Amino acid sequence: MTRYQKKIVLLVAMIVLIAVITTPLSRISAIHFSYNEPLGETEILSVQEINDFMKVWSEFVKEGYYQEMKQVSLNPNSQVPTPVIRWLELEGWNTSRFFAVEQRLRFLVSVASLENDLEANIGLQKTSQGANITNIIENQKQKLSSLKYNPQEFALVKENLYQISSVLDGKAVVE
Repeated sequence: MTRYQKKIVLLVAMIVLIAVITTPLSRISAIHFSYNEPLGETEILSVQEINDFMKVWSEFVKEGYYQEMKQVSLNPNSQVPTPVIRWLELEGWNTSRFFAVEQRLRFLVSVASLENDLEANIGLQKTSQGANITNIIENQKQKLSSLKYNPQEFALVKENLYQISSVLDGKAVVE
Protein backbone atom coordinates (compact mmCIF):
# COMPACT_ATOMS: atom_id res chain seq x y z
CA MET A 1 0.00 0.00 0.00
CA THR A 2 1.28 3.43 -0.84
CA ARG A 3 1.65 6.19 1.67
CA TYR A 4 -1.33 8.01 0.10
CA GLN A 5 -3.60 4.95 0.47
CA LYS A 6 -2.54 4.52 4.11
CA LYS A 7 -3.51 8.13 4.83
CA ILE A 8 -6.93 7.61 3.22
CA VAL A 9 -7.55 4.45 5.26
CA LEU A 10 -6.47 6.27 8.43
CA LEU A 11 -8.77 9.20 7.60
CA VAL A 12 -11.76 6.90 6.99
CA ALA A 13 -11.03 5.01 10.21
CA MET A 14 -10.92 8.30 12.15
CA ILE A 15 -14.24 9.44 10.67
CA VAL A 16 -15.91 6.15 11.59
CA LEU A 17 -14.44 6.30 15.09
CA ILE A 18 -15.67 9.88 15.58
CA ALA A 19 -19.15 8.88 14.33
CA VAL A 20 -19.30 5.97 16.78
CA ILE A 21 -18.01 8.03 19.70
CA THR A 22 -20.46 10.89 19.12
CA THR A 23 -23.49 8.62 18.62
CA PRO A 24 -25.50 8.12 21.81
CA LEU A 25 -25.65 4.54 23.07
CA SER A 26 -29.42 4.53 22.69
CA ARG A 27 -29.01 5.18 18.96
CA ILE A 28 -26.38 2.48 18.56
CA SER A 29 -28.59 -0.06 20.31
CA ALA A 30 -31.49 0.76 17.98
CA ILE A 31 -29.47 0.27 14.79
CA HIS A 32 -30.50 -3.39 14.50
CA PHE A 33 -34.12 -2.33 13.91
CA SER A 34 -35.13 -1.46 10.39
CA TYR A 35 -38.28 0.36 11.37
CA ASN A 36 -37.04 3.90 10.82
CA GLU A 37 -39.12 4.50 7.70
CA PRO A 38 -42.90 4.93 7.52
CA LEU A 39 -44.84 1.81 6.59
CA GLY A 40 -45.67 1.70 2.89
CA GLU A 41 -49.21 0.88 1.82
CA THR A 42 -48.08 -2.18 -0.13
CA GLU A 43 -45.46 -3.24 2.39
CA ILE A 44 -46.23 -6.58 4.03
CA LEU A 45 -45.63 -7.09 7.73
CA SER A 46 -43.16 -9.85 8.51
CA VAL A 47 -43.18 -12.23 11.44
CA GLN A 48 -40.10 -10.47 12.81
CA GLU A 49 -41.69 -7.04 12.61
CA ILE A 50 -44.89 -8.24 14.28
CA ASN A 51 -42.86 -9.85 17.08
CA ASP A 52 -40.70 -6.74 17.51
CA PHE A 53 -43.80 -4.57 17.54
CA MET A 54 -45.46 -6.75 20.18
CA LYS A 55 -42.44 -6.43 22.48
CA VAL A 56 -42.29 -2.65 22.09
CA TRP A 57 -46.09 -2.33 22.38
CA SER A 58 -45.96 -4.20 25.69
CA GLU A 59 -43.40 -1.72 26.97
CA PHE A 60 -45.40 1.16 25.48
CA VAL A 61 -48.43 0.13 27.53
CA LYS A 62 -46.36 -0.60 30.65
CA GLU A 63 -44.67 2.83 30.48
CA GLY A 64 -48.08 4.52 30.39
CA TYR A 65 -47.74 6.02 26.92
CA TYR A 66 -50.83 4.19 25.70
CA GLN A 67 -53.05 6.09 28.15
CA GLU A 68 -51.42 9.34 27.07
CA MET A 69 -52.08 8.51 23.42
CA LYS A 70 -55.74 7.76 24.17
CA GLN A 71 -56.12 11.35 25.33
CA VAL A 72 -54.35 12.61 22.20
CA SER A 73 -56.63 10.62 19.92
CA LEU A 74 -59.70 12.26 21.47
CA ASN A 75 -58.53 15.65 20.21
CA PRO A 76 -58.59 15.77 16.38
CA ASN A 77 -56.03 18.62 16.19
CA SER A 78 -53.46 17.11 18.52
CA GLN A 79 -50.13 15.60 17.58
CA VAL A 80 -48.06 12.82 19.08
CA PRO A 81 -46.34 14.23 22.19
CA THR A 82 -42.59 14.73 21.97
CA PRO A 83 -41.81 12.30 24.84
CA VAL A 84 -43.66 9.54 22.96
CA ILE A 85 -41.76 10.31 19.74
CA ARG A 86 -38.43 10.27 21.61
CA TRP A 87 -39.27 7.02 23.39
CA LEU A 88 -40.23 5.32 20.12
CA GLU A 89 -37.04 6.57 18.46
CA LEU A 90 -35.01 5.12 21.33
CA GLU A 91 -36.81 1.83 20.75
CA GLY A 92 -35.88 2.02 17.05
CA TRP A 93 -39.30 2.86 15.61
CA ASN A 94 -40.54 5.60 13.33
CA THR A 95 -43.64 7.05 15.01
CA SER A 96 -45.92 6.83 11.99
CA ARG A 97 -44.75 3.27 11.24
CA PHE A 98 -45.36 2.18 14.82
CA PHE A 99 -48.95 3.42 14.83
CA ALA A 100 -49.55 2.18 11.28
CA VAL A 101 -48.50 -1.33 12.37
CA GLU A 102 -50.80 -1.03 15.39
CA GLN A 103 -53.76 -0.02 13.20
CA ARG A 104 -53.08 -2.76 10.67
CA LEU A 105 -52.87 -5.40 13.40
CA ARG A 106 -56.07 -4.11 15.04
CA PHE A 107 -57.83 -4.28 11.66
CA LEU A 108 -56.61 -7.83 11.01
CA VAL A 109 -57.65 -8.89 14.51
CA SER A 110 -61.15 -7.54 13.85
CA VAL A 111 -61.30 -9.41 10.51
CA ALA A 112 -60.17 -12.64 12.17
CA SER A 113 -62.75 -12.18 14.94
CA LEU A 114 -65.47 -11.60 12.35
CA GLU A 115 -64.41 -14.75 10.51
CA ASN A 116 -64.46 -16.75 13.76
CA ASP A 117 -67.92 -15.40 14.59
CA LEU A 118 -69.13 -16.34 11.11
CA GLU A 119 -67.84 -19.89 11.52
CA ALA A 120 -69.50 -20.16 14.94
CA ASN A 121 -72.80 -18.88 13.55
CA ILE A 122 -72.67 -21.35 10.67
CA GLY A 123 -72.19 -24.13 13.23
CA LEU A 124 -75.10 -22.74 15.24
CA GLN A 125 -77.29 -22.61 12.15
CA LYS A 126 -76.79 -26.35 11.60
CA THR A 127 -78.29 -27.11 15.01
CA SER A 128 -81.14 -24.61 14.89
CA GLN A 129 -83.08 -23.15 12.00
CA GLY A 130 -84.15 -19.55 12.02
CA ALA A 131 -84.39 -16.54 9.76
CA ASN A 132 -82.55 -14.40 12.27
CA ILE A 133 -79.37 -16.50 12.27
CA THR A 134 -79.51 -16.73 8.48
CA ASN A 135 -79.67 -12.93 8.22
CA ILE A 136 -76.75 -12.56 10.62
CA ILE A 137 -74.66 -15.03 8.60
CA GLU A 138 -75.46 -13.25 5.34
CA ASN A 139 -74.54 -9.87 6.84
CA GLN A 140 -71.26 -11.27 8.18
CA LYS A 141 -70.42 -12.86 4.83
CA GLN A 142 -71.15 -9.60 3.02
CA LYS A 143 -69.04 -7.57 5.44
CA LEU A 144 -66.18 -10.08 5.28
CA SER A 145 -66.16 -10.09 1.48
CA SER A 146 -65.99 -6.28 1.36
CA LEU A 147 -62.85 -6.07 3.52
CA LYS A 148 -59.49 -5.74 1.79
CA TYR A 149 -56.39 -7.20 3.45
CA ASN A 150 -53.23 -9.11 2.66
CA PRO A 151 -53.75 -12.88 3.03
CA GLN A 152 -50.17 -13.41 4.27
CA GLU A 153 -50.55 -10.87 7.06
CA PHE A 154 -53.98 -12.22 7.88
CA ALA A 155 -52.62 -15.76 8.22
CA LEU A 156 -49.91 -14.53 10.62
CA VAL A 157 -52.44 -12.71 12.77
CA LYS A 158 -55.01 -15.52 12.68
CA GLU A 159 -52.41 -18.04 13.91
CA ASN A 160 -51.66 -15.85 16.92
CA LEU A 161 -55.01 -14.11 17.31
CA TYR A 162 -55.38 -14.56 21.06
CA GLN A 163 -51.85 -13.38 21.86
CA ILE A 164 -51.94 -10.40 19.51
CA SER A 165 -55.37 -9.21 20.66
CA SER A 166 -54.35 -9.63 24.33
CA VAL A 167 -51.17 -7.61 23.87
CA LEU A 168 -52.94 -4.88 21.89
CA ASP A 169 -55.55 -4.61 24.63
CA GLY A 170 -52.81 -4.35 27.28
CA LYS A 171 -53.83 -7.62 28.95
CA ALA A 172 -50.62 -9.51 28.13
CA VAL A 173 -46.91 -8.73 27.96
CA VAL A 174 -44.36 -10.02 25.48
CA GLU A 175 -40.76 -10.25 26.60
